Amino acid sequence: QDVIDLIPKDKAIKFLVMPVQRAGNTLVVAMADPTNIEAIDNLRFLTRSKITPVLATENSIAGAIEKYY
Repeated sequence: QDVIDLIPKDKAIKFLVMPVQRAGNTLVVAMADPTNIEAIDNLRFLTRSKITPVLATENSIAGAIEKYY
């Protein structure tokens, strides 16, 4: 839950992302489009963490947002 709290629900929905895990100053984020630099930059600023994107389907991210937020 601590990792989920790093990204507000509205941002998770807007960028279709889901935080997965945090290791030190690095946040692993599941994204439908891991090449979306705008989303990565926004999340980096928001969380003050280095963002490591991993690929996930839009459906799996949407399902995770519904379940965990």
